[in-house]
Amino acid sequence: LAGVMGRAQNVKTLRLWKIKPETMEFDQIGEIPCELLEKLKGETSELSSISLLTAKNFAYMYNNSDPVEIIMCEIGDGECKWGSVKNLVVNDERRIGERMVMSCGMVEIGHLHRAMGPANRKFLVKSDA
Repeated sequence: LAGVMGRAQNVKTLRLWKIKPETMEFDQIGEIPCELLEKLKGETSELSSISLLTAKNFAYMYNNSDPVEIIMCEIGDGECKWGSVKNLVVNDERRIGERMVMSCGMVEIGHLHRAMGPANRKFLVKSDA
């Protein structure tokens, strides 16, 4: 569960909780660092709602009205590791339409190879490292 604390015009923080389905009890497991909260707010500095996607131990969130930055959180060993990436699609002149769709799931290299099809396409994993 993710929750924004404060009013849309004056958000104080964003917290994550783990919910035990059997008892509906909950425990706080994380809180967003201040610098990432500012990135999540975006240029409008207003945060009325966010989108949250999860897969395994990862959570991804972005501001629906200003999706320039995607905030990510890895949950494990009783702690949260936070980070962010620029949403490259937002200012891409090649994009079609005004909508963005995000999804979350486990994708293996084999899945990507099959998706590329038999048309002599090649898939290469690149790394900045």
